[in-house]
Amino acid sequence: MKFQIIDETEMEDFHRALREAGHAPDDFVLSEKANLLPTSGIGFETGTVTVQNLNTGIERVYPIGHGAIWPADVHQDLSAGLFKR
Repeated sequence: MKFQIIDETEMEDFHRALREAGHAPDDFVLSEKANLLPTSGIGFETGTVTVQNLNTGIERVYPIGHGAIWPADVHQDLSAGLFKR
């Protein structure tokens, strides 16, 4: 899947977080949503990503874009068991 804001490095970090927590990447789906902001030619695109565990249906929304650390936030939530029932 091609994303507008999420880059390849962030996806690698996300998949690493899943593996470290004992989850398979195929058990999760990501849905990116860009913020619709007027552009002046200067600035950074931002938005949100919804991460959903397909096995439990549990989902969380994280900010993405410049300065966001959503893969680390997902890792923290996985470690806390927030995607389990």
